[in-house]
Amino acid sequence: MTPSQAFTPSYSVLEQTEDACRVSIPLAADAACFDGHFPGFPVLPGVVQLHWAARIAARTLGSAGAFAGMDQIKFTGIVRPGDALELVLQLDAANGRLNFVYEVAGRKMSSGRLRMQAQ
Repeated sequence: MTPSQAFTPSYSVLEQTEDACRVSIPLAADAACFDGHFPGFPVLPGVVQLHWAARIAARTLGSAGAFAGMDQIKFTGIVRPGDALELVLQLDAANGRLNFVYEVAGRKMSSGRLRMQAQ
């Protein structure tokens, strides 16, 4: 598996408007995103969550620009293989902001805001 495949999840759009969406991301037990983080107790790395939020937003909501930073990032739960992960995205293109929330069974696992710079 290439690094691109490891960090590009398959997902299904559950709901979508012009500037927001909710997607389902299945997490197989053997998904490459869990490799090495951590042996014996795999968890979804935070950097992968940030990357997925930006990548899925670009595909579903259109590009808001290049990554320029992040604000108010909080990891409040551990995402494990087999979890039914959902991602909620809200794009504020005029202000270059992408808000995200990851949930498992309605419980918030992480949230924050990515700053995007117009290209």
